[in-house]
Amino acid sequence: YIAAPSPTTIMSECLQTLICMGFPERSAEAALKAVAERQGVPEVTLVVDYLLASGGSGLHTSNSSSNTTSNTTTTATSGSSSSSSGGGNGGSLPHLATHTPGNRQVPVADSVGSHESDSHVGSSSSSSSAGSSTGSTSNMLCVFLSSVAGGSLVAFITAPMTNVKVQQQTLKASASLTMAEAARRVGPRGLYKAFGPHLLVEGFGRGVYMVGFEGSKKLLGVDEGSRQNDPFDLPKRVLCGSCGGASAWFAVYPADTIRNRLMRDWERKLYASTMDCLKQSLKLHGIPGLYQGLMYSLVRAIPAAGVTLTTYDLMMNALKRE
Repeated sequence: YIAAPSPTTIMSECLQTLICMGFPERSAEAALKAVAERQGVPEVTLVVDYLLASGGSGLHTSNSSSNTTSNTTTTATSGSSSSSSGGGNGGSLPHLATHTPGNRQVPVADSVGSHESDSHVGSSSSSSSAGSSTGSTSNMLCVFLSSVAGGSLVAFITAPMTNVKVQQQTLKASASLTMAEAARRVGPRGLYKAFGPHLLVEGFGRGVYMVGFEGSKKLLGVDEGSRQNDPFDLPKRVLCGSCGGASAWFAVYPADTIRNRLMRDWERKLYASTMDCLKQSLKLHGIPGLYQGLMYSLVRAIPAAGVTLTTYDLMMNALKRE
């Protein structure tokens, strides 16, 4: 905490930690503001240590800051000390003190000795940092698995329609084929031809899509407490959405290529199986052949994902505030 670049960064990191722990955003902001009013912004990290130790009970007292007198504060210098005390805390914040070695201030709980307190603060900081990193990885894993589950379920619905679409798209110019005729000539089982690659595109692709979006947001600091009034917030969100769409297509485009080739060969004249199609494609065109047409997909996917995910994100944030 001492090495943090600025009080604003400390506030932002504290807010994100509390939100990741499951506390409502408004309650977390209120608690941090209450501590900032009493202790000063540089001491706001004290509330994180307290909330971590108390299980977040301090969040419920953030609205009573005006009715609670300031805590006893002791500033220890080389040979002299001064203190001022007020009324009770009402259980909202622990009794705190600050020890000043040189020009730096380190939070110290006055219920224990200074050496024990320094040790406690150090261990609390490292454990909080480790917990934040672990929480971030766990959150991304949850996003990925949830998206894969949703996409995989959708694959069972979209596979027949995709098969029929590919058959209609690959007809000769003079030929015509209705949806019913396309379904009838391949049969119920034929409608799920190339289901393996299709499942990979819909399931795994959706996971990469959402992780790319959420990961980009975290990288650019979107939704951080101190950056909520960022004038570049909207362009950043659009960029993050575009990154999600682009990353998904880069990841699954070979599977999409194999899927379309198998669906086009509905009579099984060219390929005996998915692996046979993959081997023949690699033999004839190599790996670049699996990415034929990628640029056209990106031209469509990048703006589409930018608009879709940005709209989703802004609407979700608006509903959460309500």
